[in-house]
Amino acid sequence: MWWCLLLFLLTLQVKADDPVARTKYGLVRGQTVSSYHNQTYYAFFGIPYAAPPVGSLRFQAPQPPDSWEGIRDAKTSDKICIQWMHNIRGETEDCLYLSVETPVAPGSSERLPVMVNIYGGGFLYGFSGTGPGGARFLAEKGVVSVNFNYRVGPFGFLSTLDSSIRGNMGLKDQQMALRWVQDNIDAFGGDPSKVTLTGQSAGAASVTYHILAPSSAGLFRAAIAQSGSALCEWAYHRDPVNVVYGMAAALNSSITKSTSTWEVLRFLQSVPVSAIKSLDKRFYIFAPVIDGEMITGPMYDSVKNGMVNKVPLLVGINSEECIAKAVSPSWLTRMKWMDQRPETFLPVGLAEHVNNTTARSVGAFVRKFYSNGDFAVHLAASAQYDTDNRFVRAIIKFAELYSRYADVYFYQFSFQGKIFDNHISVDGVHGVGHGEDLRYYNPPYATIEGFPFEDRITVERYNTLHTNFAKDLNPTPVVDELFQRVQVPKITPSSFIYLDIDKNLSLRENPREPWYQEWVSLFKRYADSCSLITY
Repeated sequence: MWWCLLLFLLTLQVKADDPVARTKYGLVRGQTVSSYHNQTYYAFFGIPYAAPPVGSLRFQAPQPPDSWEGIRDAKTSDKICIQWMHNIRGETEDCLYLSVETPVAPGSSERLPVMVNIYGGGFLYGFSGTGPGGARFLAEKGVVSVNFNYRVGPFGFLSTLDSSIRGNMGLKDQQMALRWVQDNIDAFGGDPSKVTLTGQSAGAASVTYHILAPSSAGLFRAAIAQSGSALCEWAYHRDPVNVVYGMAAALNSSITKSTSTWEVLRFLQSVPVSAIKSLDKRFYIFAPVIDGEMITGPMYDSVKNGMVNKVPLLVGINSEECIAKAVSPSWLTRMKWMDQRPETFLPVGLAEHVNNTTARSVGAFVRKFYSNGDFAVHLAASAQYDTDNRFVRAIIKFAELYSRYADVYFYQFSFQGKIFDNHISVDGVHGVGHGEDLRYYNPPYATIEGFPFEDRITVERYNTLHTNFAKDLNPTPVVDELFQRVQVPKITPSSFIYLDIDKNLSLRENPREPWYQEWVSLFKRYADSCSLITY
């Protein structure tokens, strides 16, 4: 039986070697893992940063977690928030957990920069990682990486616009995670005064919402927004109250518009998750609202007037965010329908300021500056239009307005290599689609040594660009051969110079011209004297 004793002793040794960190709420045990180049780093998963948002906390702002006794296992986590219009293993309301991956042992006296990431998913779905590997590139750059779950769909963004369901629960989850970082990240070798908030798509819109939120002041010193901003029209819900009543009535026919919001809340808190989720094909728009609490006013007016948390900002776009639509059969069907209704080509932020007759003529003009004919015939042009309309126009405008008050750097990701290439080229239009740059930020492979040099150097450049910014508040703080001696200047309202990331790096001026200026002219003509929310 000596081998049983040996096995037991070896097990004790492994456990003794596992890293343990002391948080404000209790001890957590993680694991030691290897980075891309086999450097050691330490990973902790499933750390609660808020109380489970269940029962009377469903549809409410997050509350602090309870403390625990002993050492909590934090090697992996299988919990993700309830997804909307998706079904993924591990979904649960009890989902407010985070991960920390750090290149220094817990308890270290080092204080490294921290990057806190917010995932995308249109505010409808998405989750943070459930095990080690997500930071294997970042760990080598000397930064602490934090990822976390936040509520999405109705669980994160239902709102009655009053005290019953104030709304923005998902944004408030993010804020709670940032507060946890302030209170606990030093236990993992992180510096709470050097936190950079990062995000892609809806995550990027969330990042810019925190720039606008007075209650997020002091929780981060810099921000990175990839392919999204709070000015994108999909990042704001214009009719949340009707959705609340519609969902409640679909589950209980006795609920009408005369039912108080408090009664509606109590009913929706009483039904099982499965009942609410059964409605995901009927109600599919959920996003932040102006709640008067966290988001205190129209987003466009707030950034225009400098009602912002003035932190340095790095903004990125992909070269053709919506290129996949150029080969989508469903998009062709939609374009045929919209071609007959040109007013539908106007963004809501502009359409709500013109009458129906004007909207039709202006919509036809919009189509004309992308194409000489119907979009159903020129699908490549329609994809370029949608890239600007859904993403880029509002991203550029946010950067442009915000540059009056803080340092802003801007880049476009244009590289298509072997790690990922969408292989879409229609009528000469090609480019990097939405989210495709993330394959170079965190390649989904254990190693990339087998890929061409151009791919490997792009991974190195893209990661270093972001970690430089987290460390030095400048993506290219020194002349560096890695960046081909190119240094990115700050943009200003009168000078928009940006970095184009392709096989070679270059500085360019004024992205998405001439289309962007055409949009600016339309907004100036029809909505310049109006109070805008999105752009």
